[in-house]
Amino acid sequence: MVSKISETPVINTTPSGQAPGATAARNTSVADKPAAPQPAARIGLSESAKASQSAQHTMAQEADGPMDTDLVREIRERIAQGKFKIDYEHVASNLLREAVASTQRG
Repeated sequence: MVSKISETPVINTTPSGQAPGATAARNTSVADKPAAPQPAARIGLSESAKASQSAQHTMAQEADGPMDTDLVREIRERIAQGKFKIDYEHVASNLLREAVASTQRG
């Protein structure tokens, strides 16, 4: 159907006076919507994998040496007081040194 700009378009309506599909759209409830997709499978870590992770974590801590709890407490206090300063050049130097060392190790 071709309409001129000056003409009022004709809209098809149902016997109740509503446009087709208006009732169906209004009657759609939340229950009619599709459910969220569920995972195909749930994969958990086996006991051996958990034990392996724990052992790796322990070995990493031992490689770094014992933790200095006094130093940790002092740093926490300085942070809480707003007096903790970060030496960015020292941090960057350590990062670069570790990066170079890791590439040389293999």
